[in-house]
Amino acid sequence: MGVATFSDGRTVEYDQAVGVFLVEGERVDMSTLTSAEAAGSLTWTDDATREWAYSYFAPPEGATAAVEPSVEPSTSPTEPIPVGEPVPAAEPPKRALPIWALVLIIVLAVLLLCSCVTIFGLAIQLGKSKDSGGGAAKPRPPVTAPQPPITEPAPEPAPAPGTEPAPSDEGPATVEKYDKIENGMSYDEVVEIMGSKGEELSSSEFGGVKVAVFLWYGSDRTSNMMITFQDDKVMSKAQYGLE
Repeated sequence: MGVATFSDGRTVEYDQAVGVFLVEGERVDMSTLTSAEAAGSLTWTDDATREWAYSYFAPPEGATAAVEPSVEPSTSPTEPIPVGEPVPAAEPPKRALPIWALVLIIVLAVLLLCSCVTIFGLAIQLGKSKDSGGGAAKPRPPVTAPQPPITEPAPEPAPAPGTEPAPSDEGPATVEKYDKIENGMSYDEVVEIMGSKGEELSSSEFGGVKVAVFLWYGSDRTSNMMITFQDDKVMSKAQYGLE
């Protein structure tokens, strides 16, 4: 372990197995270290290491007379470090996460929760469709009822000039519509492509960032597509079973 450093960059290591000081693999005695310290060319790692070295490896008589403490002695009591045990290192300070990292973690958690809810709902719908189609339907006796007179439906009034009909909330999702949607499109542009407003699954806002998830069903109500908007812009999209 490194216990001191010379001014030219060489490090003084302590070999615990042999109990001697080494500089670049060569053994040095304590008197050499104290002389270098007195000359100002050696610096101990800390006060505790210096006191430990002087306690267990006192230099020969006469070598310590020229040694003066490099720093004032610490007011707090320090215990000598036993030979063979490493000098304890200070723990690095803990760094707190920045605010943007916390906001990103919260947004990812919300998106993950919305995806799980959507997948769970699709699994339930698929299970219901299998249960309803798996069993054979029992034959019912024919029911005769008087047929109402057939009347032709009245024609729908034409929209006023310069106006467009509002999109229907029941517009089916298709692969063709799905492929037209790109990241960065606004919600209104997506509604114009889909022909419907879709079903809002979730909406949340954290740190001024608004995230909303909308769902559009296909023609058979088991296929669908899901789009995630961030601040009214398409951030991601996914589809299941569209044709």
